[in-house]
Amino acid sequence: MLEVSWEGATGFLTFQTGVSSKLRIAPQVCFLSSNLELTDASMSLKNRVLKFEHRRQPLLSRSDFLRRFAYSALLALLLLAVWLLIGMAGYHWLAGLSWVDAFLNASMIVGGMGR
Repeated sequence: MLEVSWEGATGFLTFQTGVSSKLRIAPQVCFLSSNLELTDASMSLKNRVLKFEHRRQPLLSRSDFLRRFAYSALLALLLLAVWLLIGMAGYHWLAGLSWVDAFLNASMIVGGMGR
């Protein structure tokens, strides 16, 4: 059962799933405005990572475009590596497969061949 509580004095949002699982989120991370858009600390990260020019704005220079493309490719590879490692660990420890077989099965799932 998931319990969500708001600590009014400190502003922390707390999620608790059981006796030992507890997650506290600081107020500067989860501020919500009246129209439910993220603001403050998370907005600056969103603007840095997901900001693209509008179609009416001039195109980026070649060097800026290549820098943004390299950053996006690095982020995608990092996410794939994390998913692959989690899948490998699950196949190895939960299913009892060797690391090579765990890599094969996890890479097929991450690559889209799995169900």
